Amino acid sequence: MRTSRAPLFLAIIENSVVEISYNNSGAATNAGLLVVPWLPVFVPSKPSLFLVHDNNFQGSGPFANGIFLQDDPNNHELFALVLHNTIEANDIGADAVAAVFTTGTTIVNNKISGAGPDAIGIYDSTYAAVLGNDVAKFTANSASGLAQIVLDGSLFGLPDTSHSAVVCRTPSDTVLNLGLNNKVIGCQEVEGGAATASKKL
Repeated sequence: MRTSRAPLFLAIIENSVVEISYNNSGAATNAGLLVVPWLPVFVPSKPSLFLVHDNNFQGSGPFANGIFLQDDPNNHELFALVLHNTIEANDIGADAVAAVFTTGTTIVNNKISGAGPDAIGIYDSTYAAVLGNDVAKFTANSASGLAQIVLDGSLFGLPDTSHSAVVCRTPSDTVLNLGLNNKVIGCQEVEGGAATASKKL
């Protein structure tokens, strides 16, 4: 546990179980938490599991995610459970929670408020589950054309987010599904608009 204005940054990790819990990050100018086990100079030989729970993250700078998870585009070795976190986004230019190039990421029962492109974004990932998150007090930036929860389509020629599921906490929660073979349950689905043009490159 720690209290800090600087982000937590976890990188170059393999064959591990990592718990990140009970941290407070106030108005970080980058992500509250960055989990990037893969880097171009280090390719994990075995997967790791990250348990991210009961944290309080704030982001105030441009492109300051609350929680950012990214793996190797070609070999997904990052598995994560993101549970019971509180995230306040202050009109940041990035997602409050983002998962990029991951498999099996589960994002459940988090409380996300504030404003930005979207509260939860799943990008070029498979078998993600976004379940029962409280996004009622999060406003998706209308200029971005996004929604409170986004399942991304093709980005820079990489695969769509696929075989993933969103179960909304309330029927008014908005979801933009640009991927393939996803399930969206109990949500208000929105059209892509500007997001479709920007994501379908």
